[in-house]
Amino acid sequence: MAEKLQDSYLAAHDQLYRTLRMRIMYGEMRPGQAITLRGVDDEFSGAVTSVRVAWRRLAGEGALSVVGGGGVQTT
Repeated sequence: MAEKLQDSYLAAHDQLYRTLRMRIMYGEMRPGQAITLRGVDDEFSGAVTSVRVAWRRLAGEGALSVVGGGGVQTT
């Protein structure tokens, strides 16, 4: 799995965005894989707001799509 980026100059949501994007790009997250807010928050021990910001950015790029129940899935 891709290592979590620890660039101290980046905001938490940027670090999370980059890590998730790398996982999607390199196939570590398969197409259609469901991702939950709680799961990402637990893994990265970050703020829920940072997860949502990263998700919105990835959804805007077409890497994620929003599904019911507060989750997303890879596209």
